[in-house]
Amino acid sequence: MQIQFSKVISEKNVFTQIEGTDRDDVLRRMVKRLADAGEILLKDVKPILSGLLAREELGTTGIGKGIAIPHLTYEGVDRLLIAVGQSDDGLEFSAVDGGPVVVIFLILAPKRLRDEYLAALRWVSNIARDDYNNKLLNGSRTAGAFTQLFKDIEDSQ
Repeated sequence: MQIQFSKVISEKNVFTQIEGTDRDDVLRRMVKRLADAGEILLKDVKPILSGLLAREELGTTGIGKGIAIPHLTYEGVDRLLIAVGQSDDGLEFSAVDGGPVVVIFLILAPKRLRDEYLAALRWVSNIARDDYNNKLLNGSRTAGAFTQLFKDIEDSQ
């Protein structure tokens, strides 16, 4: 299954220059901003954050090369939801390579969309591991730059 990020990620869900001191703080801020944007219900902020942090305890989603992919299946969302966070300074995320994380892809989906959820995880992982796309991801600083990059990647595939 091919995910079209340009159709799934709206610019309002790209959070550039996100402030935060560490993984937990940034995840809290991203989930709260999704609620503020009307993408999730306010009542779901706490259980989503708890689920994401529990997932991190199983093993880091910081895959290296400046990228993290925190993810969760959660029945409180009705569709595949992807948000992107970007930090100018990089964050401590316990990434597998020990380096700071600059770009965070937060992926949420209900269990019934398992195929789409897994496809999104694969797609992000693949573009993040590609050296050229990784440099573009790590260098993006605006919501428009991120969404254009996703479109360009899709167009080249």
